[in-house]
Amino acid sequence: MKVHVAFSGLGAGNIGDEAMMQGFLSLYPLPEGSTIEVWDPDEPVLKQLPVGLRFVDYRDEATCNKLYRGADVVFIVGATIVNEMEGLEWPLRILGNKYKSCHTMAVPCHAVGVGADHIKSHGAIELFNRGFLPMTSWTLRSARSRDNLVGLGVAHERVLVAADLAWLTPLEGVDRAWAQRYWQQIGWRQDSPLVGVNMVNERWHNNAWIKAQFAQALDDLAQTDAIQIAFLCNEVREGLSYDKEAALSVASLMKSRPIMAPNTYLTPQQMISLLSFCDVTISWRYHFTVLSFLAGAYPLSVIRGEKLQELADDIGTISLGIPESITSWALAGNIRKALCRNEDARTKQVAIIDLMRQRSKLNDSFIK
Repeated sequence: MKVHVAFSGLGAGNIGDEAMMQGFLSLYPLPEGSTIEVWDPDEPVLKQLPVGLRFVDYRDEATCNKLYRGADVVFIVGATIVNEMEGLEWPLRILGNKYKSCHTMAVPCHAVGVGADHIKSHGAIELFNRGFLPMTSWTLRSARSRDNLVGLGVAHERVLVAADLAWLTPLEGVDRAWAQRYWQQIGWRQDSPLVGVNMVNERWHNNAWIKAQFAQALDDLAQTDAIQIAFLCNEVREGLSYDKEAALSVASLMKSRPIMAPNTYLTPQQMISLLSFCDVTISWRYHFTVLSFLAGAYPLSVIRGEKLQELADDIGTISLGIPESITSWALAGNIRKALCRNEDARTKQVAIIDLMRQRSKLNDSFIK
């Protein structure tokens, strides 16, 4: 069988994309010679994936169309491929045009372990109907995504609720000894709790009020409770929209000196290793929340989009609300509450991880 994997973000700088692909490959090892569309075929991080796979630039339309035409099946692996949070261009128009090519060539196209937000604008629905509605099958992160798709006209028999593929991230490479050395080199101490923070700028890059609330809360924790604050990047692209600039903007408003982890493209296992030293994390990103949970840290999610509410509902963690609603006193209070978790809460977290992994194994149902 000739398998082609259409683009959904792999190799662009987001550690979550690699976690999803690793989880997928643990469930369904792609045949040697399978082709995968990526952001940059020369990205070194792709070397963590099995040998025998061929990476192609997703922008190379002629090559991609040739691969669609020669494939027996096309997979879309992970990511929230249905949303209009940032407008119509990405992902609906860019990805929809790719999927439309598959449908035109009558190649079976399966979405595996994806998310689907509620979309409501006329333009978004039109793009969905053209590029997404004809999918052969969908396995989804949660019941909320399923309901959104069914509301858009997808037949019940073509959808199945599973879970995000990152829950199946292989843990064999998690190395706490490496992570301890890493933390010590950038200023971590063993004598007090550690809170890991993953900020995102996007459309909030110039919202001074949000930045001030986060800075005040983190300063309060550092100065009053002697809690260590560390900023980490789960999306390592440079630029105003991304994690590094968001972290720097908040840190610049703080009186205390937080730990600034380098903006490095880590493997999912390396990120889990680092997060295993965090007691609590503050997460603006879906997969930073998942990787935190897998690491044993307790993630507090900023509801940057519907998918983060979907995830918080699924795993039962505290959601901090939308960015504009978060006050410094509420943020500090929720962090203190999370730091006081008892052993029963930790046992429950382990049980939820097992449940989500079992659900994620349903992602190969249509493939079978």
